[in-house]
Amino acid sequence: MYHPGWVITISLEPTFEVRDRCGLSTSTRKVIQKIWPVKLPKMDPEMLARLVFCFENNPERHDGIISGAQDSIGICVPGLVRHYYDNNFWPEKIESTQDEMTLRFLEDHLVMIPMEPRRPGCSVVEGKDITPEKVKALADAADACWKAILAHDLDAFAAAYRASFEAQIAMFPGMVNPSINGMIEPEASVQPMRVMAFGFGMLTLFLYVATRRV
Repeated sequence: MYHPGWVITISLEPTFEVRDRCGLSTSTRKVIQKIWPVKLPKMDPEMLARLVFCFENNPERHDGIISGAQDSIGICVPGLVRHYYDNNFWPEKIESTQDEMTLRFLEDHLVMIPMEPRRPGCSVVEGKDITPEKVKALADAADACWKAILAHDLDAFAAAYRASFEAQIAMFPGMVNPSINGMIEPEASVQPMRVMAFGFGMLTLFLYVATRRV
């Protein structure tokens, strides 16, 4: 309808309290706990993700909301994952990597900081403005981000991460917490460190540490 493209997720083992309304897929986690209260079964991760997606979006759901596939894929498929969408709720293809050096590269440069949950009545889709051009910008940023991560290219990753941030808030201005705006530095290429951030509930920071040559 707008533009096809990739979505990137990474499966995390939380070492913090997973709170509601914090952008951590808690509704999907609760669905999973209804089916498997103790732990996820050992089966094909993609099939497991699809089962969770179908269960959460069962035909008896009456609220008119479709829970995105990225939630179930992000929880059920291990490692760094990208999924390609083209006018369907479920992706046409899924690619992943569990390369240790690649995951360590991300661990070195992404930090999650707990914040206050979204207030009651707060909607991240309020004021949305979705156009083919804006969707393409987000798709291009995701593709560039994936390539930069696999290449362990910090400068390219930083640029793609920032482009993704800007593309998302261009379509969904309600996604960004106004209190973090002062933390986003416009020209990090000339600074030894920069941070870029998303969100309500859980602040995701990208830490850019430039290499200093002696």
